[in-house]
Amino acid sequence: MTDEKESNDFLLVPALVGIVVLLLLKVFYDLYRKLTKSHHEVYFVMMGEPECCNPNDRNMNPGNNCRKYCMGKLLLKIMNRINGAKSSICVAMYNFSNHRLADCLLRAHRRGVKIRLVTDKSTCESGENKTQAKRLKDAGISVRISGEDDKLMHHKFCLIDGTSPKGVLITGSLNWTYGGLSKNCENVAFISNGRVQQFYREAFDHIWNKFSTPYYPRTSNV
Repeated sequence: MTDEKESNDFLLVPALVGIVVLLLLKVFYDLYRKLTKSHHEVYFVMMGEPECCNPNDRNMNPGNNCRKYCMGKLLLKIMNRINGAKSSICVAMYNFSNHRLADCLLRAHRRGVKIRLVTDKSTCESGENKTQAKRLKDAGISVRISGEDDKLMHHKFCLIDGTSPKGVLITGSLNWTYGGLSKNCENVAFISNGRVQQFYREAFDHIWNKFSTPYYPRTSNV
């Protein structure tokens, strides 16, 4: 009887180990699927098409009658993504002059979203980029500048809720400027992919910590 019990116990151990291994494999597989799950949307602004919605018009309301590459639709997509942020927004933008996108960041900041903006030093010395950077800084948002001489901080991306499965990376050729959203031929990709978002988060942190300094505008020139 004792020998039979010991035999059963001996067989039970590998069975339990097998169950634990299977559970761990399931956990790692779910994590892998979570990190590699992707959703991509690419948006283009094409030149030579008739005007549809003027993105600089506060009353613009893109609808089903808009042309395929409507600039107003693109602005609204970016605004909606910012407005839906839950925890964090990291913006690396060479030139940032669009006040409507700045307004979205201010509203996100007021509802408790952690925001960091890094922009290029050369574009922040005058004009609307300086104005928007100062607005955000004065509201309590962390703003830094980067770039020097012939080395520009030429990135154009925004990472929203980067550590969340529902986060999104917005990147492409577009500067957040009036010209970029009303005159230029641009491309913007909206990417939801955990691994890609992680790469951009690491790159942003690298720029933020090593190659940027706090933004202190000359108030006399504003």
